[in-house]
Amino acid sequence: IFCADVAGLIGREREAAPSNPNMARGLLAAALVACAAVAQEVQMEIAPDVEVEQRPQFLYANISPKLRIKGKGFGKDASGVHPVFVPPLEKNGKRFYNLTVTDTVISIGLKKGMRWPTSTTGESSTLFLQSLVVDQHGSSNQLKNAVPVATIIEPPSVVRGEDKLIYMTGTNRFLINGTHFREGNMALTFDPPLVRDVDYALAVRSPTAMQLVLKTDRKWRSDGEPGPLRLRRIDSGAGALRIDPRFGGVTVAEVQVDLGGHGVTASANPTKLMYQNAPSLEIKGSGFAHVEQVDNFGPPRLRWANGLLGRGVNYTVSSYDDNKLELVLKPGSVWRRNGANLPAPLTLLAADVGSGLVAIGATEARKGIRVATI
Repeated sequence: IFCADVAGLIGREREAAPSNPNMARGLLAAALVACAAVAQEVQMEIAPDVEVEQRPQFLYANISPKLRIKGKGFGKDASGVHPVFVPPLEKNGKRFYNLTVTDTVISIGLKKGMRWPTSTTGESSTLFLQSLVVDQHGSSNQLKNAVPVATIIEPPSVVRGEDKLIYMTGTNRFLINGTHFREGNMALTFDPPLVRDVDYALAVRSPTAMQLVLKTDRKWRSDGEPGPLRLRRIDSGAGALRIDPRFGGVTVAEVQVDLGGHGVTASANPTKLMYQNAPSLEIKGSGFAHVEQVDNFGPPRLRWANGLLGRGVNYTVSSYDDNKLELVLKPGSVWRRNGANLPAPLTLLAADVGSGLVAIGATEARKGIRVATI
């Protein structure tokens, strides 16, 4: 309307000034150029009927049940919404998801037993919405370009670390091993609670290893008591996953008190040869008598690499002094099972003399010492 009015005005000026037609034609051309520019701006301001937000959602390949695509103009009739994805979400020509819509959200729910498509290299992959037809707005694709709607990653896993012994404050760092760790996206929930960047710093060294570094004046167990440090939940970007909830999480380290006046040691004796069912074993060392300063604790408690249990399960501590332990094997038990694999080392990992488990052997190696060869 504006352009027509301008053209009419210029036409009247031309009739009023027939002696100068060139000026009138120039005015008309300039007016039409201006009108075209205005019309283009008006057209650009008209919003499309369908819009999709370009905010990819993180999804675990075989765990995350639903993808939510936000935008507008989707309507309320799921049968009238036709998305096409790359990689395709279909198998043998049939889609393996259920679709529901509101005017602002398209929900894509995986069918039972299906998984989101992933990269063959094990790295993250991107799911694109290549085209989208909403029948109420026409039969052609209503997207100008393909839109990334999801980043698909494999869920992380964690290796148990019951035999990883660390000191409450004396160990300044340790590794957690597992799979599919992602730099910059890891969030961990511990029991007892530890807060990232307050109690510890976290660095992902590789997809299979992340390193925790203790902050100054902090402890690996916030309650200050020796015991297991459990990882209850892990989030690598697509939500927190519970780990082994039946057991309160996975033990990633066994926290022991710092060595002090109650330090305990044991002496290696790899040349000592014993039969599987030898009736007794002597272990030499120091600090064993500290148990006498702890009410109702009993004899020293030991942790073995092969899972031997004391207190009458596999053996009993029959006597001790500050420099020696005497262990008596329970009838029917053996110091090491599976005779086909013998000879083999009998390795002592840690000892508790009343103030928490203390690692035996080289502090950094955490491999214990051989007290006999079975």
